[in-house]
Amino acid sequence: MKVRLTNLQAETVTPTGAAILKGLNAKQVSNLSMKIMKTSIGCGTKNFDIPNILRAILFQPNDYYIREKLAVLSCNLDDMTGELMGNAMEELFDAGALDVWFSPIMMKKSRPAYKLEVLTTMHQKEAISKVIFEQTTTLGIREQIIDRKSLKRKMRYHKTELGSIRIKEAYLGDKKINQKPEFEDLKALAKKKGVTVRSLNIK
Repeated sequence: MKVRLTNLQAETVTPTGAAILKGLNAKQVSNLSMKIMKTSIGCGTKNFDIPNILRAILFQPNDYYIREKLAVLSCNLDDMTGELMGNAMEELFDAGALDVWFSPIMMKKSRPAYKLEVLTTMHQKEAISKVIFEQTTTLGIREQIIDRKSLKRKMRYHKTELGSIRIKEAYLGDKKINQKPEFEDLKALAKKKGVTVRSLNIK
């Protein structure tokens, strides 16, 4: 908890007050977008050279996004076949990875290789690390903790002349800014009707 010294020759924060702030895990924030819900002001009885008041504000953050801490696990692979890397990707998704991707890189001794990166929740990162060690030839994993912002999403069913499909909607705050049919539903519908996905005209 941050402390700032003043020129006042008196106690400005009681031990009880400091303990309450510490117990509430109080943090100093800036540039926070918020909606003020309630405000209250209390006045002390001692006379100082500055106003002896305490203001408390109850606010609600303007959550335009979903904010979360995630982990990115990565390793370099120069001795695995494409088949094994593809299988490792499938195993990682089955284990609950949020995303998995490979990037071509050049390593020491001019060896072409691939960098495996896996996006996972904090809760799942140890289980995902175990899968990486089991399914790849790496001897070590790098771990990076990141902050992610993502749009709020809703799923709704939409009836068409060809059948029912799911529509994924994206929201910035309360405003819908994008929507898109689920591709797997389009594939299933196209297969059922004996047509190509490109030929579907969803209305």
